[in-house]
Amino acid sequence: MPCDNIQEDEDHELGQETKGKKGKKRTRMHNVYDRLGTVPPIRVQYNEDGQPVGDNASEFSNFISTLVKCKISLRHTDWRKVEVEQKIQLWTTLKMYYVVDDKLKD
Repeated sequence: MPCDNIQEDEDHELGQETKGKKGKKRTRMHNVYDRLGTVPPIRVQYNEDGQPVGDNASEFSNFISTLVKCKISLRHTDWRKVEVEQKIQLWTTLKMYYVVDDKLKD
């Protein structure tokens, strides 16, 4: 799984070591990462503004969040300043799991 290296840090960061304290855990999207090679990429529908809609929209958006959180440094405060190579790597990984129209890349 591409983001295995951050799981322990997330548990610690979210206070999971404190007994009795309940909090919202970050999604790791194991259900998506685990289907690589066993399920073909899933098609995502978009509205006229290019926003994901339909049954897979929430899962798709959450998956993008996991990719960005584990691949892009927090030092980047502006997406436009992220290196093109990093964006290409994210896009390539995303297309392994979802059928995404290349027109939406920009």
